[in-house]
Amino acid sequence: MDKIVIEKINYEISQVDELFNSCKPLLDLCRLRKLDMIETMAAGSFLHSMYNGIHQCSQVKTASSILARGSLKPPISPQRILI
Repeated sequence: MDKIVIEKINYEISQVDELFNSCKPLLDLCRLRKLDMIETMAAGSFLHSMYNGIHQCSQVKTASSILARGSLKPPISPQRILI
């Protein structure tokens, strides 16, 4: 895999780790009792953000694979349009 792709994936993983660590008190609360409406919404937001981070890793990997195979050409740069 390309070094840039690995760096992007590692960045996304670090963001997911940071999110998980910052929401640990909420996750611990989920184990102790039923959440109220606000806490449930916060937990839903946490799950949504986790999904987006994991999905972003998947998209970076997929886009890298497609470009490596050459089945999708990168967009034309503005400089090439003017020529």
